[in-house]
Amino acid sequence: MRDATFLTQSGPELAHALLIALRADTEVQAVLGHPARIFDAETSAPAFPYVRLHQHDSQTADRVARRRLEHTIQFAIVSRQTSLESTKTLLGVLRAAVERLSLTLTTQNIVQLAVRVDEARRPGNGKSQRGLLHLRILTEAKA
Repeated sequence: MRDATFLTQSGPELAHALLIALRADTEVQAVLGHPARIFDAETSAPAFPYVRLHQHDSQTADRVARRRLEHTIQFAIVSRQTSLESTKTLLGVLRAAVERLSLTLTTQNIVQLAVRVDEARRPGNGKSQRGLLHLRILTEAKA
């Protein structure tokens, strides 16, 4: 596979596969509905709580051969619950779902997939909660 194809297709392919897999997880559906409220963009008039793909960065992890990419992906949880406990519970469900993932991709293999950190915070308004789930995913181009 040519470097340019891998470099341009790997990010969208990985994000799409993650969204589909997380939406299909039955434990995630138990807390986020069916279909699970996991979006890749802002949504108008969402039901709460919901999860959104907040950020996806990638950089070459193998500067010589350019066959590996390190992806840093953040999912944001938005909730109107006033307790941090409810946000941490949802983060735990998402973390467990990520740890169960088995993704099959066409342009790349997953070398490593790990939750880097999860965090719950209360924005200044005191009326809602926000959680962030940070993932680190190392992929390698298929031969």
